[in-house]
Amino acid sequence: MKNEMINTAENAVNEDKTEYITISKAEYITLKDELSNLREEIANYRKLIFGQSSEKTKFTGEIIDGEQLGMFNEAETEANPKVPEPRTSTVATHERKARRTHEELAADLPVKEVLCEIPEDERSCDKCGGGLVLIGRDKVRDSIVIVPAHAYIERTMRGVYACENCGNDESRDAGLPDIEPKNIIKASAPKPVIEHSVASPSAVAYVMYEKYVNATPLNRMEADLKSKGLIISRATLANWVIAASERWLFPLWEALKQQLLACTVLHSDESPV
Repeated sequence: MKNEMINTAENAVNEDKTEYITISKAEYITLKDELSNLREEIANYRKLIFGQSSEKTKFTGEIIDGEQLGMFNEAETEANPKVPEPRTSTVATHERKARRTHEELAADLPVKEVLCEIPEDERSCDKCGGGLVLIGRDKVRDSIVIVPAHAYIERTMRGVYACENCGNDESRDAGLPDIEPKNIIKASAPKPVIEHSVASPSAVAYVMYEKYVNATPLNRMEADLKSKGLIISRATLANWVIAASERWLFPLWEALKQQLLACTVLHSDESPV
C-alpha cells in the first residue's frame, strides 16, 4: 500500500514536469516568433527612415553589420579600375582598327573643335625668320565635355505697332468710325504653360523629369536650384507639377482612357509603377 502511494506521487510529479516543459516550450516558440517579427519591423523602419525605397541598395550604400547603411560610398562601390575609358577610335599595332559603336561615345554627339594656335607675335620661322602660315590641323585628342544645366530669364516681349495714316488726313478720317489720332495694334503673344506663373514649358519639363524619371525629391531639387542662384521653394515646384498635370496631362489621360475603354480586350502589366 505504501509503495503504491509512492508510485502515485511520483507519477503525479512526472506529469506536472511534462506539462510544465510543454507549456515552457510553447511560450519559447511564441516569444521567439515575436522577437523575429520585432526585428523585422525594426529593420523595415530603419530602411524607411535611412534608406531610399525608389533606389537600389547599392546606390544608397552597403549594409554594414546587417544594419548600418553606408550612404556616401556610391563612387567607391561602382568604381572598377579594369573598365577601359570610352574611345573615339582604336589604333593598335597588333589589332585591327575597330569601328566606332554607339557604346563608344554615341555617334550622334555633336563635335566642337578647339584649335590651339601659335600667338601672332611668335609666328616666325626659327631657321630663316620668315612668317608662318596655317597649312593644316593635327588632332591631339577627343574629350567629353558636360555642361551643367543653367537657368536664365526669358522675357516675352510683343511689338506695338501704329498706323502711319490714321489721324493725318482729317477729311478722310471724318468718314471713318471711331478714328483715333493713332491706331495702335499689338502683336499676339503665346499663352503661358501655367497662368500667372513664371514657369516656362522647359522649367516644368525639367522639374517633372527630375522628380519622376530621376526620382529626385523636391527638397533636393530646391537646394540644387539654389546653388545655381535660383531660389524656388519646394511648394512652388509642387504647384508647377500639379497645375501643369491638371491642365496638360489630365486631358491626355482622359483621351487615353476613352481609347482603352473602347477596346474589347485589354492586357495590362500588374507590376507597380
